[in-house]
Amino acid sequence: MYKRKGMQYFLSWVVVICCGTNLIAQTRHNYNKYIIDESLTVGKRVINLNTLDTVARRDRISDVSDFAAISPDGNYCSFVIKGSEDYTSVQSTKSDWTRKLSGVRPGFFSGDNQYYIYQSGDSLCYLSLKKGALTVIKDVVSYQSSDRRNEWLAIELKNKTLLLRNIVTGIQKQFKDVSNYAFSKSGDWFSCQLNNEVKELFTTQLSTWETHSYQHVKRYRFGENPRVLILETDEGGEKKLQWVNSLSGKKTIVWTSANNEESSVISYSMNQSTTGLVFIIQSVLNDKIKRSVWYYREGMLKAVEKEFHNIPGMMEQLEITEATVTDNGRYIIVSMHEPTMAAPAPNQDAVKVDVWNYKDTILMSSQLLGDAPGLNDWLKQKVFKFSLPSEGEGSLTYLSGAYEQLFMPEGDYALLGTDVGTDRFWENWASGKSAQFLISLRNGKRNCLREGITFTRFSPDGSWLLCYDSKMGQYLRYDIDVGL
Repeated sequence: MYKRKGMQYFLSWVVVICCGTNLIAQTRHNYNKYIIDESLTVGKRVINLNTLDTVARRDRISDVSDFAAISPDGNYCSFVIKGSEDYTSVQSTKSDWTRKLSGVRPGFFSGDNQYYIYQSGDSLCYLSLKKGALTVIKDVVSYQSSDRRNEWLAIELKNKTLLLRNIVTGIQKQFKDVSNYAFSKSGDWFSCQLNNEVKELFTTQLSTWETHSYQHVKRYRFGENPRVLILETDEGGEKKLQWVNSLSGKKTIVWTSANNEESSVISYSMNQSTTGLVFIIQSVLNDKIKRSVWYYREGMLKAVEKEFHNIPGMMEQLEITEATVTDNGRYIIVSMHEPTMAAPAPNQDAVKVDVWNYKDTILMSSQLLGDAPGLNDWLKQKVFKFSLPSEGEGSLTYLSGAYEQLFMPEGDYALLGTDVGTDRFWENWASGKSAQFLISLRNGKRNCLREGITFTRFSPDGSWLLCYDSKMGQYLRYDIDVGL
């Protein structure tokens, strides 16, 4: 009786109706208005399985490869067949038109659905989908496509000439003596550096075809928003870090090396909104090495060095290795580790013994062989992380230490996970070896999430967490100001 009532109660909540290809979910609330009730149309089979089986026996096909592509309009596709004789098939999805290319020729379809483009040896081939004619560019070393739109192509030739070509319109630019090239993540910008005396860098906005050039470039990087370009230059020994408006070419020098010391940029990082920049400078003065953290916000005259106040005693022996700025620009996350020291040379006359302890968390056999899963990576996780305000004065706040991972900084908080490597699964402390904490970037205060909480994600405004309780089998909302 209980089961019957339970089933009736369940069916009153959810009724699933399956009719042909239609699937409609009905609940107590009318959510059907959000569901499109429309039968799926049956498309033409690109590969008929019966036909493929016959061809497989005839051509001794052993595998239909993963290399496959489809044109933007869906009218053409390509796939690779591996067997006694490998070949690539390019064919129409609406007619019997097909072309068989010898060998494995993975490629892509142009954005205007006119060509299938692939590389064969040192040749870049354009197969016309309308006429079946083949156009070939020879002496090709490599090529890159801008993005999935497949409108722009950068082609590097053996003579170090680079062709930047719009596949759809046919417009093209040439750059000679190119050392490296790349498209931005967004696919809206192209950059290439020449191997000439002044180490010239060219950037091109693809939508306007406008190009800017910069000289003495050592390294460069576009931000997540490509309107910002970071340049690291070295002219006659004077090193500079520059914040560039890539649209106008306007440059702001955020840091310049001092005359009385040898200094260089070790690394730099921008936040996702591309409004802040944090970088590490290494200086050598009187044979002493010093690393410092600098911060620049868009609109400032120049970067400022961040002073570490109230330094914890543990930091005196640590070395700065990385610095990042949170997406909201409020905090800088500084990573440090113990300096790497060369192991002392063993005394050849000393007695050679291995010393083990029965309380070692990793079993002796695993330590000896070094083959415990993730053991070597775990042993390298002795990284200490601190936070400090990006602007104004403020002290360092300890966030995480050895065998702890800090991830997903959002707003004023981050998530912290402990990672205790152990083979001693029978110990009481080992049963709860993995734990997650919500930690404040402002003061380092930790709030332990209850056991079983996994897959945590911050809300867009950073005021609560979406998390999964593996014990209850439910998704929960954790209000940061209230708790769970």
